[in-house]
Amino acid sequence: MRNKILISLVAMSSILMIFAAGCGPKVPAPIKAGDAVMALWSGSSWYLGTADTACATGLNVKWADGSSASCVATASIVHEVVATKDTAVVGANVYAKWYGSAFYKAKVTAINGDKYSVQYDDGSKKDDLTLADLRM
Repeated sequence: MRNKILISLVAMSSILMIFAAGCGPKVPAPIKAGDAVMALWSGSSWYLGTADTACATGLNVKWADGSSASCVATASIVHEVVATKDTAVVGANVYAKWYGSAFYKAKVTAINGDKYSVQYDDGSKKDDLTLADLRM
């Protein structure tokens, strides 16, 4: 009897572990050379680029604006994920273009047709952005 209970407990534990494996937070894939990325340049300015070779603190980033590649700490590089209508919803946290090629962290506050309004983390607002101006 004791063996049957033990076997049942082991089987239930295995089943729970299988189900739990798909329920946890999704770990992003590591960034590798050639990946499209957003990287923190200075202060709170994020810029588009391409991950390149390893460097002392992370990865060299080839900047999309043609600037010379530079070493960026791993913690300051994220995959570039272009926003879609399904992901850029009111309340979503995004990286929103400000002027030129700089992006800053923001939250979508309204959608009017194909125009998106955001409030940047510093309190600034913009009302005329398109999906092409937003990254997730």
